[in-house]
Amino acid sequence: MPTAREALLNAAFRAVGRRPWGTVRMVDVAAAAGVSRQTLYNEFGNKEGLARALVRRETEAYLRGVEQALAPGEEARDPAERLAAAAAWTVRVARGNALVRAALTGCWNDRLPAAAFGSRALPAQRHPIGAATVEQSGEPAPPGPLSQPGQPGQRGRSRPPGLSGQTDDWGLPGREMTGSEWGGEGAWAGGGARAGAPGLSDALPSPSELMRQVGDRCLAALCADRPALATAELAWACEAAARLAISYVSVPGAPDEAAALVRRVLAPRWAAGQQAGPARH
Repeated sequence: MPTAREALLNAAFRAVGRRPWGTVRMVDVAAAAGVSRQTLYNEFGNKEGLARALVRRETEAYLRGVEQALAPGEEARDPAERLAAAAAWTVRVARGNALVRAALTGCWNDRLPAAAFGSRALPAQRHPIGAATVEQSGEPAPPGPLSQPGQPGQRGRSRPPGLSGQTDDWGLPGREMTGSEWGGEGAWAGGGARAGAPGLSDALPSPSELMRQVGDRCLAALCADRPALATAELAWACEAAARLAISYVSVPGAPDEAAALVRRVLAPRWAAGQQAGPARH
């Protein structure tokens, strides 16, 4: 049975799929969750806090799905094939979840809860492996949205199943997702605090930072069982795969098309016994 917090997030998720966020009332969310309005305010503070927690949950579930797609499975897969699987997951989940799609692209429409947090973004939170490979390469990392020094990120431990079930014509899943499916309370790094005055710890990542987190998680997953691959060239390949996938979110295409493009760009280099990297002159 979901906790009160999970039930409220599930109710908010259903509500935002049925009507514009600006017309969603806290009292209706509480009633749909079967809890009092005071419980809702105790958990999230206000409507802005509820919006941040909802988008945070959906985005972290997406990131854990990236990690699942990258898993080598029973038969070892080469890096290009695993990155292609992550690209297909990205396009598939963004096509079925408008909140994830908006978080990846920065395109928030008036149906979505964007105004509450759209201007606040986290500084770069690079995975230690990603930060180390950039440092070893001698090349500066792309500036984060606030151009602040990087901080170690965190990886989710549990992994959600692939999205399933019917979707409505707005692109949100048409069934209730349980708290365990979406990672439960506190899934986002720094996301366990109750709502109050918004600060850096509960801010949401900008699209560029979210893309960087995708690339860093790809790199960490590939290096977990093949440490020798932890190079700046592989870091480049992971970022390239992430950018290609997100381009298929911005300009919609089929998941298998995104996977095929990643495979076509990266596979020949591994087939030739090379690690993917930018052309050098």
